[in-house]
Amino acid sequence: MKPDRFALLPSLPLRIALGYAIFGGLWIIFSDLLMVQLVPERYLATLSIAKGWLFILLTALLLHHLIRRQFAKVEQVKETLQEQKQLTENLIENSAAATFVLDAQHKVTMWNKACEELTGSASSAMVGTSNHWQAFYDHERPCLADIVLDAAIDRLSRLYPSFERSTLVPDGLHAEGWYQNMNGHDRYILFDAAPVYDSSGEIHAVIETLNDVTRQKLSDEDLRLQSAALKAAANAIVITDLSGSIKWVNPAFSDLTGYTFEEAVGRNPRELVKSDVHDQAFFRKLWTTILKGDVWRGQIMNRHKDGSLYPEEQTITPVKDANGTVTHFIAIKRDLSEHQKMEEQLRQSQKMESIGTLAGGIAHDFNNILSAIIGYGQFTLMKMPADDQLRTYIESILEAADRAAHLTKEMLLFSRKQGSDRKPIDLNEVVARIENFLKKIIGEDITYKTVLNEEPLPLLADGHQLEQVLMNLTTNARDSMPQGGALTVTTAEITLDSDFVSAHGYLAPGSFALITVSDSGEGMDEATRERIFEPFFTTKEVGKGTGLGLAVSYGIIKQHEGYIAVYSEPGRGTTFRIYLPLVQPEAAEVILKPLEEDPVGGTEIILLAEDDDALRVLTKKLLTEFGYTVIEAVDGLETVARFRERNAEIDLILSDLIMPKMNGKEAIDEIRKIRPEIRVIFSSGYAPETLEEKVSLEKGVNIISKPVSPRELLRKVRKVLDGA
Repeated sequence: MKPDRFALLPSLPLRIALGYAIFGGLWIIFSDLLMVQLVPERYLATLSIAKGWLFILLTALLLHHLIRRQFAKVEQVKETLQEQKQLTENLIENSAAATFVLDAQHKVTMWNKACEELTGSASSAMVGTSNHWQAFYDHERPCLADIVLDAAIDRLSRLYPSFERSTLVPDGLHAEGWYQNMNGHDRYILFDAAPVYDSSGEIHAVIETLNDVTRQKLSDEDLRLQSAALKAAANAIVITDLSGSIKWVNPAFSDLTGYTFEEAVGRNPRELVKSDVHDQAFFRKLWTTILKGDVWRGQIMNRHKDGSLYPEEQTITPVKDANGTVTHFIAIKRDLSEHQKMEEQLRQSQKMESIGTLAGGIAHDFNNILSAIIGYGQFTLMKMPADDQLRTYIESILEAADRAAHLTKEMLLFSRKQGSDRKPIDLNEVVARIENFLKKIIGEDITYKTVLNEEPLPLLADGHQLEQVLMNLTTNARDSMPQGGALTVTTAEITLDSDFVSAHGYLAPGSFALITVSDSGEGMDEATRERIFEPFFTTKEVGKGTGLGLAVSYGIIKQHEGYIAVYSEPGRGTTFRIYLPLVQPEAAEVILKPLEEDPVGGTEIILLAEDDDALRVLTKKLLTEFGYTVIEAVDGLETVARFRERNAEIDLILSDLIMPKMNGKEAIDEIRKIRPEIRVIFSSGYAPETLEEKVSLEKGVNIISKPVSPRELLRKVRKVLDGA
């Protein structure tokens, strides 16, 4: 359509009036000039009237044409506007985005199909009303479009958890949040509201769109949680591409290996942690497994950034795309250092327990043999003249037997089945008391130094056993310094927290006394260090040591609920650290051993129950020699029978606890049904702890441990008979 030449004029009435004035002016000028020149004067009046009517007719036709033309344009504009309105409404109505429109009075003018589907509210129930809030909330409150209409920006913070001004539409607003049970579903909605202005610049309406991004939000939340979980995982996690190039590592990987995220990404794990411990066949099998799409699991030795090696348990899982093609690998790595350390400690503990059980088991029979040897030897000495030349041989035999008895006690100490006399003591006093003796043990070529804690270190312990530990450690240190050196013994108070306990796998949190014994000797390699607490293990020459000293020390400390640890390297000396639980009693008591008295005999009748023939014969000879009358029994049943035969005559029963057919405790129980007040002494080569497993003894029972010397046995018999 061509442009109208009146289009620039301000309005239709003005254009018509202007056209009429121009046409009229031209008509008057040209018609009058022509009439004067062409028409006689007598016809001028008539022709002037005709000219006027013709002017009216022509101007009327011209006005009609102009008006029709303008009205046609108006109708065309109306039709165009209507078409545009219809198109806009159709676009909104059929838009995939839920949309509604409010007029200036907050009434709904449009509510499209997508809005109906999203909210569950029909257009017919909304258009023409101000009830649009009902589609979103359970109480009346403004929607985002209402806030735009009222310009009430200050209310946003109270109505929406997240909001901002629109970056695309001036004066538009954006808000979002979770909405519960919207049309039966919990939804995360994005709201966008924009004003529509009229020709005067006033807000004519507001259009609001709603975008349901619940799935995306949940997916984003899942990804965020997964990312957070991967980052927070205690195990190291590595993601690589198909070639092994690292794409991502979590913080635990950095903690484990020492490499930061920036140092790891883009590099191959073999550049960072490969230890060269495993051969090519190992890695070839690994890669064959994961490239097939299978999961590889196994243990591998890797390397920290500082070069130290560590064992780890690793699981490598292939990651596949939608077509099933492997695109990445994810490796989960668990440090096994502490786990293996605890396993080794458990194996060591179990090994010690097993050997200890063996030691405790053989002690009984060994003690019976030693009792016979010591008994016959001392009995022989009693019979020999003081100047007899053979006394030297007998004394040597007794000295060897005494060493054997000491060896048995050490075995029981190691097995933690030798009883201990635990009392409140001060550890400082124990160390100070034995200092001079230890100096004599190590000799003059070794410098000895003691550093004691300033405050007392109260323990509930057997002081003599702790002295035994210090002697064993000192002897061990002396032998490691054949050319001389330095030995230092220190005591201190230490508090072990849960982190220390967790890291080392022993003890429990609390306050401990710490004894440190350090030497400057030859030190030990790892293989030796792992075996030093095993009984009979020794690196010394034959005849230079039994291999029981450290094993005994281990048993004593365990019996005191403590722990002994060793740190050593070849050529750099050895340090033993002993942890003992502190208590809070007064200073340790000092128990003086009473002086031995000469044995005294008697004339009473004793029922002797002993299944070991040699020991029974020896004991009978000893008791008979000192005036007693002895009735023999070889087992529990015979003991009961002999007592029934001579009930009234028997003054004392000396019975082995462990015998065939019926043990000593069971036999005495039967006898006390006959005579409850009968005096009894039990003897046994078993340790007290083992006895508790075999028989149940009441408190206060008289018991003597084998091997027992004749003097000790005679004193015990006399003491019980006299009722002391």
